Amino acid sequence: MRLLQKELEEEAARLPKANPIPCTTDYVVIPPKPEPKHCTKPEGFQLQSLIRHKEEMGTRKNG
Repeated sequence: MRLLQKELEEEAARLPKANPIPCTTDYVVIPPKPEPKHCTKPEGFQLQSLIRHKEEMGTRKNG
């Protein structure tokens, strides 16, 4: 009888006890969604390497 009781106590000590979630009345505060940003129109651009390439090709044709 003692052996069975001791085995049950050891088994209970091995099993971890779960921590329950505390009972609260607080609600999670969800921030409001930000206003959507206005669409922007992309501006045209030139790559410096393309400008150099055009200049180099122009000098080779003339030279």
